[in-house]
Order: sequence, then C-alpha cells, then structure tokens
Amino acid sequence: MQLVPGGKRMIAVRKLLLIIGFISMVSAVSAFGSAPDIYITPNGSASGNCTTNVQTPTFFNNAANWGSGASQIGPGTTVHLCGTFTFPAGSSGLTVQGSGANGNPVIVLFESGAILQAPYFAGTISGGAIVINGFSYITVDGGANGIIQNTANGTSLANHQASAGIFLRNTTGITVQNIKIQHIYDNGGASSSASDGNGQATADIELEGNNTSLVINNNNLLHARMGVNLIGGGTTQNGLTISNNTINDHAWHISLGGDGGSTFTNFKIYGNTITNFLDWQFPPSIYHQDGIITYTGAGAPTYTPQIYNNYFPGNMGCGSPTAFISVGYGGVGPGQDNASIFNNVFDASGGGAGLSCSSPGQAAIWTFPSTATAIYNNTFIGPEPSYGGVAIVLQSGSTQATATIKNNVFINMNGVIGDYGVLTSDVTACDLNIYYNLTGSNLFSSNVGIGSGPSYTLAAWQGLGFDTHSATGDPKLDANYKPQTGSTAIGAARNLTSLSIAALNSDKAGVVRPGGTTMWDAGAYEYVAVSSSPSPPTGLAAAVQ
Repeated sequence: MQLVPGGKRMIAVRKLLLIIGFISMVSAVSAFGSAPDIYITPNGSASGNCTTNVQTPTFFNNAANWGSGASQIGPGTTVHLCGTFTFPAGSSGLTVQGSGANGNPVIVLFESGAILQAPYFAGTISGGAIVINGFSYITVDGGANGIIQNTANGTSLANHQASAGIFLRNTTGITVQNIKIQHIYDNGGASSSASDGNGQATADIELEGNNTSLVINNNNLLHARMGVNLIGGGTTQNGLTISNNTINDHAWHISLGGDGGSTFTNFKIYGNTITNFLDWQFPPSIYHQDGIITYTGAGAPTYTPQIYNNYFPGNMGCGSPTAFISVGYGGVGPGQDNASIFNNVFDASGGGAGLSCSSPGQAAIWTFPSTATAIYNNTFIGPEPSYGGVAIVLQSGSTQATATIKNNVFINMNGVIGDYGVLTSDVTACDLNIYYNLTGSNLFSSNVGIGSGPSYTLAAWQGLGFDTHSATGDPKLDANYKPQTGSTAIGAARNLTSLSIAALNSDKAGVVRPGGTTMWDAGAYEYVAVSSSPSPPTGLAAAVQ
C-alpha cells in the first residue's frame, strides 16, 4: 500500500480537529449546564458557608432562574441555605420551580444552623415552608441541624391556623431527610377541659396528588396534628418509604388516606420511633390518637403496606385513642388493606400504650373491616395484667377483618385478641406465640365493643385448635427487648422464609434469621449469644534481655 503524499500530515490535522471538537463540546456542555452551587441567604449578603454567588429567596422562587443555564438551578445543582429565614405569616417559604433528573437531583441543603420559620406557614391545601408541586427529583436535606418551624401557632399562641412544614403534590423521586420540623401547631389538649380544635389541618409533611418514589428518612417531626399526612383522593401512590424518623407529639403520627379507588403500592414504613400523644387527647370529638393509620372513604382504595422495625413507647392517653397501628379505618369494600406488620416493639411498660385507661377502644394493632392483616414477630409489652385493653383488635362488620398472628411475644396483658365479630372466624391462624404473665378469662374475646360472643382463656383457646405450639414461659427480654439465655422465645417460632418478605428475614436489629427449615426466635429480635471467650490478660510488661 502506498502512502498519499502528505498523508501523515493529514492524519495529524484530523486528530487535532477531533481534539478541538471534543474540547468545544465539553465547553458547550459546561456553558449550558446548570450551576453546580447556588447560595441563598435571607438578604443576599454573605453568611456562613454562603459567600459566593449569594442570592435571596426571591431568586429561588422565580421560575426564570430554573433550567439548564450556567447560572440556573437544575439537575446537579446544590442550593445551600444559610442563616435564619423569617417569612410573613400565612406565606410559603421556598417554592420549587423546576425539576432535577433521575440520578442527578436538585439538592436543597440546610447549612449548619439554617432555619426556615414564620409565625405560621401556609396551610396544608397548597403551601408550607418548602413547596414542591408538579416537579420531580428534588432532595431536601436538613444537613447537620436544619430546622423548619412555626413560631406562634397553637392553643396558647397568637395564631390558630392550618399550616404545613413541607408540601408535596404530583411528584416523582423526592427525598426529604435529616430535617427537624417543629411547632407547626402546639396543641393544648392534655386536659379534659380543652376545647381547641384549630390544629386539625396541620402537618409536618403533607403529601397530595399522584406521587412515585418518595423517601422520608431520618427526620425529627414534632408538634402538629399529623406528622406525615397523605391524602389519596383517587390517586396513585407508588413507592413511599417512611423510615428511621422520630415522630413525637401528634394525634396521627403517620396517616395514609384515600378514597375514590386510590391505589397505594410498594409502601414501607420502618425503623421509626413513634411516641407521645398526650397533647392531642382532647377534645376527643375532634382528635383521635393513632400512631400509624390507613383510612378510606368511598371507593375502597387498595393498600399493601409493610410496617416493620418500628418502636412505639409510652402512653396513648385517655381521650379518644385507637391504636399504635390502625389499618383500614372506615373500610367500605373488599380488598382494601393487606398489611404485613412485623418486627415492631409496642412498649406500654411505662404505664400505657393505650392500655392504661381500661378502655376497649385502645390497642397496639387495630384492624378494620375489609382487611387481611399478617402480624408476625412483634413484641407486645403491657403495663401490667390488671390494666384493660387488648393487644390486637379485629373489627369485622359487613365484611370481615381477618388476621394471621404468628411468632409474637405478649407480656403483662389481660387481653390478647379482641373481636367485634366472631373471633374464631376472623383469626385465620394463630400459633407459635409466647404468652407470659397474662391473667383473666378474656384473653381471647368476641366481646369487644359491640361484640357479644364468647371469651376464652388461653387453655380454652388452645382447645379450639389455636396456639397449640405456643409457650407461656418467661421470654427473659433485656432492657432492649432482646431474648437472653434461657428465653422461651429462642427457637420457638415458625421459619417464614417461604413468605418471600425480604425484610422479615432479618430481625429489628438487622440480624439475619435462619434460612431453610431452622426455627426462628419469637418476637422482634433474634437471640445473639454472648461470646464466652476469655478476656485478654492485662497488666503485662515486656522485659528486654
């Protein structure tokens, strides 16, 4: 093959042109890509870590500043918030005006000490401190100590208004994490004489419309009627995760509501601590106390939530409590709610868990008509057997509420399962549980609420074919609810690997349960043996010869 004269020079020129073209493409992408960082302070002046490219909230709230331009907010941009932002009463704070991209979100980051506050932010219909309406792929990150708060909204304060901390509607790929949202409404309902009902439409995080792939993780939510509130209304909700939050001082800590044929799929609620209902006890005609509640109106929405690894300590109070977990409230049709509830700890040992008021309207788990609930490997601890209340209530009506109850630990109670209907028909299966320090003849009863059927002792209940493999010995739980050496819970539970519920195959602490046919331990935790290896010697000294 013969080279064309000047061929080497031509090849070199072509290479140079390719390199120049590539550099031009990179420069074009850089020129038209979104800004990597935008800094927002209350007045646009430098503050804290916000010292360059500093803007005011007006910049954030202007749609013209969102897009793919080099100075705009878009995919990959981090918006840094510095300082204390005080907004007018009844307003919204920061309103998102565009979307990020899948895998490349817009991040709204609270720098250290950043606060968004108002006497009260706009209400749950359309506003809040942060509003995301119709946009997607946004991460709101509280950083080390970011705060959203109302400063004057509550029973004894200047304002008594509907309000929300964060408002989301018609979104995909939103993450809300690491934020403290507080004082959205400070209710004064601890006394039976309380009459304030103005906090009803208040929520820390309000979700509306059609939403997909929402993550609400590691937040601290305090002081509102609802912690996380979802209004379905004939919409589709797919992939909601509410995890590892501390949710304190609410009437409904997590509420998932829908009607008109709403569909809720891939719901996971896990790792949360849910506590303190006492400021929302009264007036009971307005406020009902629930930890997690799924409810419906007409149209029979379908729920399939997994509720696991949560911790429910304390007292639900004496106003109008229902349960730490209420599934299917207001159920009107078949197939409404098929919840899997496992690895949770319900601890009333401090004097409550909804059991201390001697009312059958209080329970750890309450299932309503049209539900089929699986209750596995939970730990239930009552204050003492002399208190009233029932750990699990099945409220059948025109349609059944059925339950499968296996591998649980029940301690210090005088009511295990109560039913508004026919208990022996509504309990699909009940076995391999641990019952310790239970008293009375109404442990298993069809005589709850409007029911009028028979009640059973444990022995009579077992005579009907239930709990034939269950035990009554001491489960020997430590202060962290874990079984110790000699516990009756060890090896006492059915291996449920075949159910293919991935999270159930580990305990509340993440310890993997045995596979195959090996028996599991009952309750929320697997037994972990303490190593008996000798301690290393101490006090030795080396001598140099």
